[in-house]
Amino acid sequence: MRNAWTRSAVRVLLSLLGFGLFAVVLWLGGAQAWQRLALADPLWMGLSFACTALLMWVSALRWKLITEAIAGPDARSARAYYHYLMMGKTVGLVLPEALGVYGVGPLAMKMDGGSSFTMALGTLFVDKLFDLGLSGILLLPTAAYALRLIDLNACAALFGLVFVALAVALSGWYGSLVALALGVRDAAAARLSRLAWANRVLDGRAAQALLAIDRERLPARRSALQAYGITVIRYLLMTLRFASVAISLQVAVPPLLLFVGIPIAQLGLLLAVTPGALGTLEAGWFGVLLLAGLPRQEIMTFLIGQRAALFVFVFVLGLISYTSSLIFPFRREHV
Repeated sequence: MRNAWTRSAVRVLLSLLGFGLFAVVLWLGGAQAWQRLALADPLWMGLSFACTALLMWVSALRWKLITEAIAGPDARSARAYYHYLMMGKTVGLVLPEALGVYGVGPLAMKMDGGSSFTMALGTLFVDKLFDLGLSGILLLPTAAYALRLIDLNACAALFGLVFVALAVALSGWYGSLVALALGVRDAAAARLSRLAWANRVLDGRAAQALLAIDRERLPARRSALQAYGITVIRYLLMTLRFASVAISLQVAVPPLLLFVGIPIAQLGLLLAVTPGALGTLEAGWFGVLLLAGLPRQEIMTFLIGQRAALFVFVFVLGLISYTSSLIFPFRREHV
């Protein structure tokens, strides 16, 4: 009981910290940030919206690919997976990010028929493992840049080498990587089993879904390579999305800095307990942009602009997905 109270207190403190950090961003940004957002270049902001939509679509393709690699052919279309994903992302705007993505998304898949909640959640865990693995490895050159051990160009070059090296590793040493992934699975399952809110909301099935993923249920080498290729595409789309927002707001952020800073922002989501990772995401990006020596006002303008854009983009895409699912019901493919 005492441990449960301690975990609840930590979660409340993290939530308050997240909201507090975002409040500080709003205060430091002031009216000037909102004025620049109102005067943002619509063409570049439109490009950012298009990148967000494409990012969600390729994410849905990867989830479908992983599901079919684990559970066999699935009659549901990629559009159906896009709908499940957008429902989770949209709910994640008002509830904790993880609860929206890992709760509502798999639940939407279950309600559509053909998959149990545990299976849907398990395939989504494997899907997200590609993001977690890539961001974790890329965090090493980013940390070297943050410590001034290498410059920005060298850091970006190391990113390119990592992309190639991982593709080679997946081709030649997939078995060893699977063993590593199973070790991560065990650690994550142990962590989830201690999260009271996750067990309460997900009925204790989060850890169960992870432990249900054994070596035989992981994607084969070819499917893993395809999923990794989609992960790299997602990474590039995220860079272009953030860069488009910066250009639209006339914030002079080097695109390479956004490129090498995404791992910090991505891994920061793991600590987020606030809706839409409020505050946590901003803290990660603040640290990244501070490395470039940007003025405080420029940093705050970017943080407020990207947060507003992300909220509007996800809400609009979620609304479109939900409305279209009512007007044009999903069709089952022949498998």
